[in-house]
Amino acid sequence: MSEREVKILIVDDFQYNIQIVRNVLEQEGYKIDACTNSVAAINKVFNGKYDLILLDILMPEMDGFEICTIIKSNQDTKNIPIIFLTAIDEDNNINKGFKVGAVDYIIKPFRSQELVSRVKAHLTIKFQQEELMMQNATKDKFFSIIAHDLKNPFNQIIGFSDLLLRKIQNDEKEKSIRFAQEILTASKNTYILLENLLEWSLTQTNRIVFLPS
Repeated sequence: MSEREVKILIVDDFQYNIQIVRNVLEQEGYKIDACTNSVAAINKVFNGKYDLILLDILMPEMDGFEICTIIKSNQDTKNIPIIFLTAIDEDNNINKGFKVGAVDYIIKPFRSQELVSRVKAHLTIKFQQEELMMQNATKDKFFSIIAHDLKNPFNQIIGFSDLLLRKIQNDEKEKSIRFAQEILTASKNTYILLENLLEWSLTQTNRIVFLPS
């Protein structure tokens, strides 16, 4: 589980229900925000950064299914896991909940430990997905740098090596020395670049060893 502060939004039209859930989750160290209004809830999601949403279905103005659909249709909020927390236990509503994008469906009254376990499970999945996306982005950037920054010095080394070979064959000593120096300089610079890239890749994947002295 990530060590960062975890923010959870509870959306329910009854303040009493919100308080029950808040009491359970705050004991786990989560930062809890709450809303009893559908439109206000959507605005909160769009303007805040939440790690998970607990959403009731029976809401005024628009129901939980509509709220979930709107959140999942937005590029910036579509990856927030939504758990329906509701007293409605009909199979067709449960199926609809998953269809509109929810990751889980908990029926009230709930057991506190069950709620905590499911919340933790989906937060873990979310953080693992975010870590994987970050690693993939780092990998793509790494290969992009390699493709661009290493191509030019290797072209330089190959070009000067070709010229050096011709000058040696023609017994042009001064030019041969100059081209050999150019090759040496390009090789050293390329090696330094490669070392920097490898060190950078270690820092990006949290594998660098810290040895203070």
